[in-house]
Amino acid sequence: MTVRLNPHLYPLTVLFIMSRVFIVILFSYCCIQESFGQSLNKSEFQSPLNIPLILSGNFGELRATHFHAGLDFKTQGETGKPVFAAASGYVSRIKIQSGGYGHSIYITHPDGHTTVYAHLEKYAPEIDEYVLQSQYEKRSFEIELFPAQEKFVIERGQLIGYSGNTGSSGGPHLHFEIRKTLGQIPLNGLLFDFPVEDNTIPDFKSLFVYSYYSDEPLSMNGLERKMYTVRKKNGGFVVDDVIECRDNFVGFGAEVYDYLNGANNRCGVYMMQMNIDGVPKFMFQIDAVSFGNSRYVNAHMDYDLKINEGRSVHRLFLLPNNSLPIYSCPDGNGLLYLADDSVHDCQIIAVDAYGNTSTLEFSCKRNSEMPATFFTTMAGSILRWKEGGNFTLGSYNFNIPPRALYQDAIFDYYIAGSSGDPLIDTMVINSSREPVHIGFSLSARVGLLPEKYKNKYLFARVESRKIIAEGGEYNNGELSIITRNFGSISFLPIQQLRYYCL
Repeated sequence: MTVRLNPHLYPLTVLFIMSRVFIVILFSYCCIQESFGQSLNKSEFQSPLNIPLILSGNFGELRATHFHAGLDFKTQGETGKPVFAAASGYVSRIKIQSGGYGHSIYITHPDGHTTVYAHLEKYAPEIDEYVLQSQYEKRSFEIELFPAQEKFVIERGQLIGYSGNTGSSGGPHLHFEIRKTLGQIPLNGLLFDFPVEDNTIPDFKSLFVYSYYSDEPLSMNGLERKMYTVRKKNGGFVVDDVIECRDNFVGFGAEVYDYLNGANNRCGVYMMQMNIDGVPKFMFQIDAVSFGNSRYVNAHMDYDLKINEGRSVHRLFLLPNNSLPIYSCPDGNGLLYLADDSVHDCQIIAVDAYGNTSTLEFSCKRNSEMPATFFTTMAGSILRWKEGGNFTLGSYNFNIPPRALYQDAIFDYYIAGSSGDPLIDTMVINSSREPVHIGFSLSARVGLLPEKYKNKYLFARVESRKIIAEGGEYNNGELSIITRNFGSISFLPIQQLRYYCL
């Protein structure tokens, strides 16, 4: 495997080498990921659009339940812009779906990469004709095709379609990806030298401090989260006051965004590093994230703040069940143990894919006499992330498998009602602000239903007066589902969905 470090970071690397020899190991470790597997042939790829490339979203941006897998190019607020193949190859996949990527096309290239073009309005004429014929044959609008390798041989710069707003798209744009073909692993497209202008440094918005008061660090039991405002100073960012924390273990998180020229969209940073008293404590660098690992974003970010407040806060410490291979953490998890009342100098460095760098500086110390104001106050027992558990209450049964959670959590469940009838009562399983990584089974005993009603009932989640259908499979008096969502869930007839929030 060829280990590659973004050349934009060389000056930063040299600086650290001068101060700490082992920083070389830190950077090298971080770069040995699932990402590349071969050197990047950057000159192979051209722009997929013939308009200036302005981004509304970049690779690795924190999204709910996943990292953004590509680059979102603005199309001047319009659909119908010509889209061109970024390199020579052949069309290996075509997919049309009502949600997701909408109209998309995949081109496989001989050097081991695949490019993806999504949310298209339509394809080039010869491809469009092939797709339309296949839709008629299959009698389906939604379709997935894998043409023979010789069917559509594509040259670099050849027209393959037109930009659109199809699928789960919030506005006209082109979603573009470069993947490692083996394993279909998305790569950071900004490392391929597309003509995207960016001389804007990342912008720190706020600092979060996570204090673990229990004897078990990284457990939701006894966790306090506190936000600190940052301000700009001398080209960097600072927190003015010395941050005081109770012992024992302290972790840090930073709300920081990258901005690229020509747009005010909040994008994700490429690399962050945490130094304590001049010593590297924690680092991540996002060159690639496989789809199989992308859901670990829920452990990387503060899920509660993302879902409920829309903040993108990067944790600068590892939760126990976080298997992303993007980190370097010399002492195991990145937490700071405050052993005495000494003042610690802290530094968080954020770097974008073009080497633009910002630094947030602050100090912290222990104050064991501070009163504890716990972030988590919900009653319940501790659910171990390594163990899971099986639970029964009334007509409901659910099983949470091992490794479904990212950390030990305070766990509670109850029925919001008193009838004992799942057709009336709502099951509340823990808090919806706690993310779930692996699906867990949930079932309700509903009795024998007449044949005509068996497909008329389902589970639905209730979130802020909003109903989200979860589905369900009826079998022998029981309705069951596999879900990855905690919170309030009910079993009800489909026709009642529209009345449920009244």
